[in-house]
Amino acid sequence: SSLHFNAVEGNEVDQAKTDRAVLAISRGTSIILLFVYAAYLLFQLWTHAYIYSPEASAYHSAQTHQVEGVDGPTAPHGTRVFRVPNLPSLPSLPSIPIHRRSRSDGTSSSSSSSRSRRSSTSSSSSSSSEEDQEHQKLKPTVAFVLLVCVTVLTGLTAEFLVDSISGLTATGHISREFIALILLPLVGNSAEHFTAVTVSVKNKLDLAITVAVGSSIQIALFVIPFLVLLGWIIGQPLSLFFDIYETVVVFVSVLVVNYAISDGKTNWLEGLVLMIIYVLIALTTWFYPGTSME
Repeated sequence: SSLHFNAVEGNEVDQAKTDRAVLAISRGTSIILLFVYAAYLLFQLWTHAYIYSPEASAYHSAQTHQVEGVDGPTAPHGTRVFRVPNLPSLPSLPSIPIHRRSRSDGTSSSSSSSRSRRSSTSSSSSSSSEEDQEHQKLKPTVAFVLLVCVTVLTGLTAEFLVDSISGLTATGHISREFIALILLPLVGNSAEHFTAVTVSVKNKLDLAITVAVGSSIQIALFVIPFLVLLGWIIGQPLSLFFDIYETVVVFVSVLVVNYAISDGKTNWLEGLVLMIIYVLIALTTWFYPGTSME
């Protein structure tokens, strides 16, 4: 959600009027984006909350990983991605067969084997369901107090970090654009990155997408518009002006992420493409001279 406003150079255009027009458009766009974010929260938390329930996630995961899917062939079960064999394990003790007396020849043995298979499958399913269940580790009061304390500490460290940016960029080796676009998101969202990777390893792709994409939606639809309106209230002009390079970066990022998560499936090649695009953006931002807004 970015705005690119091209100012026409010439004597007939007043720069002050252009700046006022940019601020007016930015503030109006910010109000609309905040309304869209409120509608998004209403959709996710109230009217269509059943879509984001654990039952819906389990049903979607079962439909996605079924053996004969409607979208074509799926990956074989029980094999690794790169077909790498497992490491050799220690030899196990030989099992001792237990002979039971039976009246008939094959009926009792077949029934006992089927019962054992059913019991093993039921025990495995029950153990997997027990592993998938999440148990409460903290009380709500303790979690709320910890959240407030961590938020205050994060605000203080962020204030110190922002104050140190001027001294870091004064040397001329690192630009403000590289710090704001690469370093700060990479360091500041490290906890979210760890959470997304952890839940994706547990085959909870919907939660991983919510953590990864939800933070970007929150920044685009809530944080930036709120800062524009806050600057309007306190008398600090802040607009949604982005130059051509920044607009192209946002457009390409949204396009590639939408392509990667639109079908609800993923593989290692899509993840590699996303990482390569991030590295390319970081490389171009390092050598990008920036645009003076003065």
